[in-house]
Amino acid sequence: VGVMQSRASTISPPGALSGRAWLIGGGRESARNPQRCVIIGSRARIEAGSTLDVSVGDIFLGEDVVVEPGALVRGPAYIGAGCLLRHGAYIRQDVVLGERCVVGGELKHVLALGDGELPHHGYVGDSLLGFRAHFGCGAVAANLPLFEKSSIPIPILVEATDGGGRGMVNYLLGRRKFGAVVGDGSQLGCGVVTEPGCLLAPQTHAYPLCRLPRGCYGPREILKNRPTVERAPLTGSYAYADGGVLVGTWEEDELAPLGSPRLDSPQSRRQMERSAELDAVARALRRNAAAARRSSGGGFI
Repeated sequence: VGVMQSRASTISPPGALSGRAWLIGGGRESARNPQRCVIIGSRARIEAGSTLDVSVGDIFLGEDVVVEPGALVRGPAYIGAGCLLRHGAYIRQDVVLGERCVVGGELKHVLALGDGELPHHGYVGDSLLGFRAHFGCGAVAANLPLFEKSSIPIPILVEATDGGGRGMVNYLLGRRKFGAVVGDGSQLGCGVVTEPGCLLAPQTHAYPLCRLPRGCYGPREILKNRPTVERAPLTGSYAYADGGVLVGTWEEDELAPLGSPRLDSPQSRRQMERSAELDAVARALRRNAAAARRSSGGGFI
């Protein structure tokens, strides 16, 4: 084991630390900087090329935990029994993982119950994750508003006490950072981004590439954005070559995928007309902006 600071200590069974797993310690011991330690459970395996950093807090690794090469655990952290920290995992302080979690991305200030799955790259900050919560590849629980002095209000549906029906109120959390609460069995598909202040009740599932504004969702709901795809036909015939040698041509009708409207259909013509209108508006805006710059002496407006 490579030890960069000798004041850190390990309590581990024989063979738990394999090869050169780096242990970063806490420096000189004092009342303000006590000696830190890593506690490793039985049958746990800390593989060569991983890093355990106890500069700020202790690290507990439960039974049968596996820390793969390239993973970094920065204490204080509690990693429950049977967890797998994959290559590229970054446990970034104040993280508690229940049993059998799988992590491959970055976690900061996270409490995750058992069987949580965050196996691919992504980011989860200042969040609570329920039993069997699942994050797809690239899913992000954002925890910081865009503007520095912004607060994080959560719109909540409440029942009026005077019998006046239901209404939405904004509940201020009083926190600078807050990510998401993801209920038991809920899932975020690949590329999903939750804004700061998302609350997902149990069994709430977001389709891939969704963007979830702050608020309450679920329980037992499917969430999906419906993006539109703008299509415009190519014109004329086109040739394609392999290594500079012409190997074939295609006509524009062949560019439309199976099941899509033909280029001469009313739907396609409407799309073309709409695209032409948008192009004309964009050209007009560019001309107006250029004229305004000239009148202002060329500076920004």
